[in-house]
Amino acid sequence: MTRHQYYHRPKKLKKRGRKKSSHTMRKENDKTTKYTNKKVVEEMQERQDDPDLQSGYHRMTFALMLMGYVINHKKTYRLMKENQLLLSKPKPKERDKTYAKYRTVCPTRPLEVFGMDIKLVYCVHEKKYAQFSLLSTPLPGLLSTERSILR
Repeated sequence: MTRHQYYHRPKKLKKRGRKKSSHTMRKENDKTTKYTNKKVVEEMQERQDDPDLQSGYHRMTFALMLMGYVINHKKTYRLMKENQLLLSKPKPKERDKTYAKYRTVCPTRPLEVFGMDIKLVYCVHEKKYAQFSLLSTPLPGLLSTERSILR
């Protein structure tokens, strides 16, 4: 007998966790009463029918709490899912932008290509941020002479 066979426990057929509740508590004037989930679903349905009040399950939970129901977001989600009251997820927007990838700049003469660099620098005396923009032009000949000077 292998170690796996010795320690193996077959899965139980019963569902785990607490059973689904069939009622929801509601507080009214210092009095707690029990309502069926059908009544809660009717309240949700009324709210979802109004286009100005349509909401997801989190906002619906807080709306029910304001009505006096003692309910959490998990139960609200379950009830809305069972009764097809959930809103559809918003689709992500498709991007039509094409970005320049691996672009190399090869200027043939001076002042042909300009670049802008914006820096934010904190000024201690003014206690503000100052913005500096630097204008740069790539000059192949100048860069090669600077390299030779620095060596």
